[in-house]
Amino acid sequence: MEEGQRSPACKIGELAKRFGVNVRTLRYYEEIGLLPAARLESGYRAYSEEDAQRLRFVLKAKRAGFSLEEIQTILRLGRHGKACDYVRDAVARHISTLDAQIAELTALRAELLAVQARQRGDDAAVFPRWSGGDIGGGSEGDGPRAVGQYAHGRRDP
Repeated sequence: MEEGQRSPACKIGELAKRFGVNVRTLRYYEEIGLLPAARLESGYRAYSEEDAQRLRFVLKAKRAGFSLEEIQTILRLGRHGKACDYVRDAVARHISTLDAQIAELTALRAELLAVQARQRGDDAAVFPRWSGGDIGGGSEGDGPRAVGQYAHGRRDP
């Protein structure tokens, strides 16, 4: 095989199965330039081990919270050896976002634990903070009554 050519490792279905993704996902990644595919004479997409490593990076970056646009930028800058600053800044942004989400979820967990500890069946007493509509930006009528009607499997008039 000539230098610069990639030896195909597998077809699209095999790669999808290997990484637990949908074939449509791989086609989409090809369409947006994230995962280029070689074509066999038969027209089938063929992926090398290098392509598989690229897909592994894309999937890990997605799990870490990077958008596909950010991943494209990292890959583009990485080809020119200039991704470090961008990645460092993006990682810092993602850590900050995760910290805020963790704090929000921790506060919600504490609220739910308190609710669980004092469950009495009196929705207004169980959900006092929610009665003002401060959850989800709802109106005052969206407080404990709205929660109660679904939690108890009924819709009150």
